Order: sequence, then C-alpha cells, then structure tokens
Amino acid sequence: MLFIAILFMIFVCFFTLTMFVNYFFIFKRNFKKTILVSILMTIISIISHFLPMILYQTIF
Repeated sequence: MLFIAILFMIFVCFFTLTMFVNYFFIFKRNFKKTILVSILMTIISIISHFLPMILYQTIF
C-alpha cells in the first residue's frame, strides 16, 4: 500500500510540475502537446526513480 501511495504522489507531483513548466515556458497554448509531454516526462521520472531499486533487488 505504501508503494502505491509513493507512486501516486510521484505521479501527481511530477505531472503537475511538468504541466506548469511546459505550458508557461515551452508550448504556450498547445495544450494537447503539453499534456503528452507531461505524461512522458512523468513516466520517465517514475521509471528512473524505481528502476535502480528493482534492478538492485533482482541482481543481488
């Protein structure tokens, strides 16, 4: 349950931050592209957060 809560909080925080950054500084008014890039950046951040932990458990 804690794992799901951490995953959800990371998703919410990174998605919100990337939405603001993409909307105000990069894409201006292209909202569809802003959402797609925000989802992609959020997935990359979640993978980079949990991949070392999973690899460490499987290797060692």
